[in-house]
Amino acid sequence: MNRMLLIWWNKAIVSRNPENNNISGIETDHIWIGGKMKILYCGLLLLLTVFLNCNNDFSINSDINNVAVINDNISNVITADSDAFTERNIYLDAIVEWNPGLTGAARANYVIVEDSLPVKNDLAFGGPTGNGCGSRVYSCVCVGINGSAAFRFEEGFYIYNGDGYDFTTFEGSFAWGGAVDGLCCELAHVEVSEDLITWYYNSAEEYDINPDPTEDNGDYCHANVKGLHGNNPTWANINQDMQAYEIKNGKWTAIEDVYVSKDFKPTDPYLGGDSFDLFTFRSKTDDSPWPDEGKMRYVRIIDDDSIIDGQGYSNGWCFGAQMHAAMGINVKTDTELATEEN
Repeated sequence: MNRMLLIWWNKAIVSRNPENNNISGIETDHIWIGGKMKILYCGLLLLLTVFLNCNNDFSINSDINNVAVINDNISNVITADSDAFTERNIYLDAIVEWNPGLTGAARANYVIVEDSLPVKNDLAFGGPTGNGCGSRVYSCVCVGINGSAAFRFEEGFYIYNGDGYDFTTFEGSFAWGGAVDGLCCELAHVEVSEDLITWYYNSAEEYDINPDPTEDNGDYCHANVKGLHGNNPTWANINQDMQAYEIKNGKWTAIEDVYVSKDFKPTDPYLGGDSFDLFTFRSKTDDSPWPDEGKMRYVRIIDDDSIIDGQGYSNGWCFGAQMHAAMGINVKTDTELATEEN
């Protein structure tokens, strides 16, 4: 009965223009109603819609002779409990350990430092806002020379060992003149844990040893570094689309007509940062591998002045390693965990 009333009402009041228009994403006829009839029609149609909505769950579908009809099929409605619920990226939301070292003298009171000590702040929480290879990102947490800090991924989520890389970390590094080996970076070891008790180190690390951290060292080579935090600039930016870059002839070079969307997914290319696979992590206690059912919730970065990186320790310009952001790739919720265990 309701369906018949609405069809009758449209046929009685509405005359149609043969040119179709898209209104709010619904293909329908352009409605032509003059003067007072337009006001009368809108008012009565609104009342009729409210009446029908109180008696039936429905959506508008214009699949019958371009006349609006009621579709009683609501199986595609998405709710918070649906498998089709909106996906989103998972980032850090807390600092759970704080063991800072001193910064270089030139950084004694510089943006995120007070009296040569890094300031514990919330700038590493949420999504990255990278500047690419052109300029440093100062929205970060620095740990000072030989300092460390541990961070929690968003409460209610955990990282698991899935296909490919499992999480990515971002630093605020940039490259002088775009040169890959001119990267101004402060590299760090990465450790992970599910309980803040047992920690796992990355067994896939590769880097050059700095024979004397008190002396300037310009021997940093990007290609010689693997498995450390901070070896790439950050292009991922949740506020704006960014020009994509790739390494070509020793420089980060713009890729024509390719951009990193601000609505990026964790597996998108050209995001920058450094990605890690939990498969390569080993227990610091007994060197056992990351457990198959492990639920990684915490990530730690540890600055180490014995690593040759893109910052000379003796010149006083060091912040120590910086965490700009971190993002889960293979992520599950605690709700999913409870379901699996039951």
